[in-house]
Amino acid sequence: MILNGSVCRENGLSVIEQPKSKGVSHYEYEARKSGISWKEHLRQILKAIIVQSTSLDDFFSRCTEHNIECVYKPENKVKLKYRPQGKERFVRADTLGEEYTPEAIIESIERMQNALAVAQRFTMHKADEASAITAEPKSANTAVITTDDFIVIGAENSITDPEKEEKADGWASIRGMRICDDIIADMESVGIHSLAEYNAFSVTGWNKREELGKKLGKMKSQILAIDELIAKINHLKELSDTYKEYKGLTGFKQSRFRKKNAAAIDDYEQTNSYIWEHIEPYKQDDKAPTVKQLTDHSNDMKLRFNAMAQEYNHLLEVEAVMGKYNREIRKHITQQQNRRAAEQSRERRQGRNRRNSELE
Repeated sequence: MILNGSVCRENGLSVIEQPKSKGVSHYEYEARKSGISWKEHLRQILKAIIVQSTSLDDFFSRCTEHNIECVYKPENKVKLKYRPQGKERFVRADTLGEEYTPEAIIESIERMQNALAVAQRFTMHKADEASAITAEPKSANTAVITTDDFIVIGAENSITDPEKEEKADGWASIRGMRICDDIIADMESVGIHSLAEYNAFSVTGWNKREELGKKLGKMKSQILAIDELIAKINHLKELSDTYKEYKGLTGFKQSRFRKKNAAAIDDYEQTNSYIWEHIEPYKQDDKAPTVKQLTDHSNDMKLRFNAMAQEYNHLLEVEAVMGKYNREIRKHITQQQNRRAAEQSRERRQGRNRRNSELE
């Protein structure tokens, strides 16, 4: 069974059972040209996995969870290759594209981790900067860096001391909370390993889940349409002998045969009409696809559907955990920021008093 078969069952979709593939079918050849080949599906799944990964090892682990087999041998000329379940052959990383090679994956993960670290630093200092501006207004000519500018600048520049960043406690800001141990345990159980990741998910997670939900809904409708078309074609074959016999008769014999087999003949004609009405989008070079080609197409889409559904369900799980503690975390961080702002204000006030005393 491919990936998580229960996902298909829960959504009313048939499950892929032991798919087989020999070489490249005519349909897959044509599908490649239209951008819907299994390799393109694999690229999209790998992109989603890269975004979620924190290291190359974590990337490989997540690939395994999505039933994508990886062979990584850095000493070989072909360092990395992939094989999704249901495919007999591996595909080389550089064949999929440069961004799927181990070097590019490591670079992408490091770049995202750097951006998350910058986002965390910005979150920690945002209130301090705001209070400083309020207390001591700058000149009107002073350039103001917006939140978006700050994050972009930070993401484009590497962390000055990566080892120090890695050793830093990602949950330092909430360590003073009474239930911090429960929060951290629950967060890390769903893949949130620091306050930076928590903040990043708070900004992007909901939109990502909404987008995935829409894609899943559309894909489910497409899969159901293909499977219904396959069922109609198979049903037509079951009725073909009766209809062929009917068409071979003429005159009174044909009329009598139709009266006797009216249900089967009407069913054949209605089914045949449905097929030719719905098969048009799947034609290649004005040629109707075979049942095998339609089944291959359906199975490829189910691979993508299962992978996306797993990601969607994970996002729901993360949202549930974050919702459980969101109010307490935000309250604690706000209290910390207000405390720091008050301390800085007091220090500035004391500094001004000392300068005034010296002048006197």
